[in-house]
Amino acid sequence: MRDDWDQIKQAQISKSVRSKAARKDILDVHGVRYSVLNDLPGWMPSASSPVDYMHNFYLGIVKRIYYDVINHGYLLDSARTSLYKDTINSIIWPSSIGRLPKNLDSDHSLPKADQWRHLCHVLPFVLWVCWRNTRGEIISTAPPIPPNPKHHTTWRRDIRQIYRLVLYLAIAERILARHSISIADVDRGQGYIQLYCQGLQALGVSLTVNHHMAMHYSEILQRYGPVYACWLFGFERFNGLLEKVNLNGHGGGEMEYSLVRDWVEKQRLYELAVSLPEDASERERELVERIINGKGMDRGTLNNQNTEFASGGTVIPSRQTSKKHVNLRTLQHPEVYGLLISYLQSLETLGPLNIVDDMSTGCDITIVSASGSTRISPFITVNGIRIGSAYTRRTNTDEFAGIETDDSLAPCKVLYHLIVEVPHHAEPIYCSAIQRMIQGSDIPEMPWDGFATELGATVVQKGLYGPLEIVSSSQLSCPVIIIPIPHQDLGPPLPPLWVVVFCDRNGLESHDPLLD
Repeated sequence: MRDDWDQIKQAQISKSVRSKAARKDILDVHGVRYSVLNDLPGWMPSASSPVDYMHNFYLGIVKRIYYDVINHGYLLDSARTSLYKDTINSIIWPSSIGRLPKNLDSDHSLPKADQWRHLCHVLPFVLWVCWRNTRGEIISTAPPIPPNPKHHTTWRRDIRQIYRLVLYLAIAERILARHSISIADVDRGQGYIQLYCQGLQALGVSLTVNHHMAMHYSEILQRYGPVYACWLFGFERFNGLLEKVNLNGHGGGEMEYSLVRDWVEKQRLYELAVSLPEDASERERELVERIINGKGMDRGTLNNQNTEFASGGTVIPSRQTSKKHVNLRTLQHPEVYGLLISYLQSLETLGPLNIVDDMSTGCDITIVSASGSTRISPFITVNGIRIGSAYTRRTNTDEFAGIETDDSLAPCKVLYHLIVEVPHHAEPIYCSAIQRMIQGSDIPEMPWDGFATELGATVVQKGLYGPLEIVSSSQLSCPVIIIPIPHQDLGPPLPPLWVVVFCDRNGLESHDPLLD
């Protein structure tokens, strides 16, 4: 780390010198220019300037291993490139996080840092599909370099070592990009980054300033907290909004005035969209709607964002929830009704009510009707995270999720989100009907098995589910990414397999059946 007082001293010297050459010499030797921020009391050029994790990690490190090592090192020949593309395109992504482009075989560029983030989540599993042999092991020999290569590699093309470095990089990302993180986890994530950089050096791959700055993650996170506290995803989004503003190109502060006016206008419209009073007239609502649509802003998106931000610690149903009660006996899974009654009977908060089904009679009972007590929501928001279900008609990618059980995560299929109105109980009960995914008995050994917990990944047999059960909706912790595994060349016939990756940022461990 640079000495702050020396940086301030050199910055002041840079301000006082007259020639550009002298200022350039100071920049080359000391890495500093004059900044008006240096005149602020308490400002320290190094200590007050955290490395932005978004640009440094995703665009500086993840992007580099994909371009400079995997792509420019010709580690994917034409057949493997086609397999790489097909595997990426077969991934089932949650609609809440987007997906990667489909033309990765012809265009290797990813314009957004968030896309590099998604690629880092799945890269170890996709590369295994491309680099495995018939026994499911990583090949020992790299593909041959083309006769007339555009890029010349001087480093050692060790596929197995490079694959291990990809694992280290993915693990470091899972640890360091959590919503909440302990000092021990910070040091552990820093350790994986260090192993990654040392591995590149051992192969002869030249490192960049981004790798050096990554060695200071531990100091930065201890000073500023989780990367969510200071990374620039939000600022980049605001930049995108400002880029769309029509400017007249005039100087004298007119462009700046146009940007500020547009920014303030959008904030005021946002406030109107999410906080109209209950007694607002229809004409007022129509006027706001017309203005927002005229400015190219989606009011539904704004309301959904506001709902997610305000949902901390609670379950919030979708605005698309039906107002009418459904008949649970007519659902595709009619056993839901009996399981729901048993679940309600197990709740301590409803214990005094003596919950029974609508076929029961007697005194001092509370009947929860199959046709007059429950509504179904296509998706819900839990702790700011959107969780879908198989009941959603718009997409079939959100019916899978991770469920929290005893401080671990298990993958499941979500069938219904139920909103139950219990007589004599003020608040509705939010619960979900799920089926847990089952690994099966024919799961082969995977090269990432020793890192499965750190990667938040588990391998299950496609279409193999446990019995239907009712759980509290608050137990649904995160959406999941599902990577189908082509397995026809893996020796004896195997059932279709899925790699399930938890999109979890809370630090929970994935479910490991070996610990049962």
